[in-house]
Amino acid sequence: MNARSVVSASSCFLLALQLGCESPRLECDSGYCGTLVVVTGAEVGTLLPPMITDFTDLALADLIFQPLADIGSGLNTTDHLTFSPRLAQSWDFEDPLTLVFEIHPDAKWHDGQPLTAHDVAFTYSVYTNPEGPYTSFLESIESVTARDDHTAVFRFNRQHREQFYAATYHMRILPRHILESVPRDSLRGHRFGANPIGSGPYRFVRRNAGVSIEIEADTNFYEGRPGIPRMVWRFGSDPNTRMTLLLSEEADMLSVIPGPENVALAQAQEQVNVISYPANYYGTIVFNLADPENPTRPHPVLGDSIVRRAIAMAVDRDQVAQTVLGDSARAPTYPLTAISRIYQEDGFELPFDPDAARALLDAANYRDTNGDGTRDRNGQELEFRMIYPAGSQPRATATAVIASLLGEIGIVAIPNGIDNGVFRNQQSNGTFDAFLTTWYLQPSPTGIPGIWGSDGAQNYSSYSNPTVDSLFALAMNESDPEREMAYWGEAFDTMNRDPGALWIYRPANYAAIHSRFENVRFRPDRWGATMWLWRVRDGEWIVRDLEPLP
Repeated sequence: MNARSVVSASSCFLLALQLGCESPRLECDSGYCGTLVVVTGAEVGTLLPPMITDFTDLALADLIFQPLADIGSGLNTTDHLTFSPRLAQSWDFEDPLTLVFEIHPDAKWHDGQPLTAHDVAFTYSVYTNPEGPYTSFLESIESVTARDDHTAVFRFNRQHREQFYAATYHMRILPRHILESVPRDSLRGHRFGANPIGSGPYRFVRRNAGVSIEIEADTNFYEGRPGIPRMVWRFGSDPNTRMTLLLSEEADMLSVIPGPENVALAQAQEQVNVISYPANYYGTIVFNLADPENPTRPHPVLGDSIVRRAIAMAVDRDQVAQTVLGDSARAPTYPLTAISRIYQEDGFELPFDPDAARALLDAANYRDTNGDGTRDRNGQELEFRMIYPAGSQPRATATAVIASLLGEIGIVAIPNGIDNGVFRNQQSNGTFDAFLTTWYLQPSPTGIPGIWGSDGAQNYSSYSNPTVDSLFALAMNESDPEREMAYWGEAFDTMNRDPGALWIYRPANYAAIHSRFENVRFRPDRWGATMWLWRVRDGEWIVRDLEPLP
């Protein structure tokens, strides 16, 4: 049975109750009714914002939690006047190192408690202690204190172009009255991440493990009633299943349509709107330079820079990009996306030259000594595994192409699709040889050292290059835009000469959404941030009876 049913306003409320929607907020009051079903490729993990690194998880958290201010549609990171008020109704630089926010007096937590400046100070302490994925973004903030219940004071340790961005973009404010008593080292696994209480336009309702998460509009939200009463995040690891749900109208939205062939299929559907928006991520294969069994030692294969250079010259990155994304795709020169203010294309790249790669390995005495087709040296064969989430068709395709190209020069790279949760654990624990991932970037370059700097919290590859570190530091502290761009470019050129990763594709994003929704905009950095402003067209509300995915 199709799980989609169109209902009248008179029956909407009764059906909503039968389907377990407990709140009278779902009553069709002047046409205010309807559900948006988002189908995603992996189950949402924790919804505690300081612990979230997955882009889809962030989109959902952005509906439950709020920042002090939100970046404008132009993604300008250096002008605070382009930001929009959120929890803070106003702000002012008292001096070059002191930024003061006035908290909106009507802001409340979903349990009814008032949101205060003390929550802001507490949030900063959670994001920075212990160190987590956002610590490097906040390193210029010396302290955050509450002057009174409605006044939060940020003190910076240095003046720079993105002080306001640093204070607002990454932190989603947390409820001190709920989390203050939780030991910091227990936060990651705390039940709050599974059943959060926020202050945003949507309240968490329920999680059906392995199936879905449901949220509902907070009609008392101080910025105004959200446009869609109810949203459901539905999980489906198989891309074909996700497309089937969209085309059968059992789901309303895909934030990224999987594969160019499915874009054409979605565009042919009368009830589906396909929206193109800039991607803020790039595909990369990351090498582990440390031994997974003993991180104090170099990786037996990938710890050798000669091997990594040979791999870089043996992989036709444009071929990989075109196989995944279509004939017009090209591999990026640098680990950047077009939304970054330091975006640049021209720079040094190791050439695609398999013969030179073979010669490099020959000179380093990596040869096939036993005739099995795999190069070896001192008994160590050039063989490693490339892991990726099993539900990602683009990554499966990319790893297959890379494995084929490396096989031609005598290196065995074994594609290994694994469960997404296992993938995340191996990535963060360093128990991998190489992994293919998509790195999501912020509009600012401030997060780049956190990924590729020697001490970066997300430097899962153990990549360490003092020259790169020093150039990152110069770029981060440079006030002149041209010199800043030059420092970043020199750092990336250095990384390309001594690769800890290969940048292999940078897609254009195509989202699909049912045509009954309007005012739909996708902000490329965080598409969940604007969803509360979307609306259901008058008279086109739908109540859904959701069943588990096949």
